[in-house]
Amino acid sequence: MRAFVGIDITDARTASALESVRLELGAPRGPRQDHVTLAFLGEIDAQAAAAAADALAGVRFGAFDAQVAGLGAFPSPRRARVVWAGIRGGAGEAAGLARLVAAALGLEAPARLVPHVTVSRVKSGQAPPLGVIRAHRDTEFGVQRVTSFSLKRSDPDGARHVHTALRTVEASP
Repeated sequence: MRAFVGIDITDARTASALESVRLELGAPRGPRQDHVTLAFLGEIDAQAAAAAADALAGVRFGAFDAQVAGLGAFPSPRRARVVWAGIRGGAGEAAGLARLVAAALGLEAPARLVPHVTVSRVKSGQAPPLGVIRAHRDTEFGVQRVTSFSLKRSDPDGARHVHTALRTVEASP
């Protein structure tokens, strides 16, 4: 199974604002499973997933607010392959949580983590959407209260993937 650890975007205002930007980008309509990826595990078997779930159960973190704001692109706006909405307020907390998750899983934490929500992918040969990225460079999409994260499996379903939580870890009181 393909697996990752992420924070779900459940705030309705934030999800609606991100969907509006997707429409500007020409992305197809459809159900979304917006999230901030904390760690990507790739293809793992059921035994590795169970071990990861057990390891993540020990992660302790405090709840925080994550402000989803501003569009950017990887690797850069002019060579965009992925258009993303950044995490501004709460970025330090999200990066800290990603480091805790990596440590629990025995992974090396990324040297430079850019907490983000993937908004759209740019197909090969398609012009990068510079105008939309520039127009929303400072747009505030909403605030997500982060009270948990989940280990998820990602299963292909046509052109999309369906994410299923295998273990959810709640913030410490």
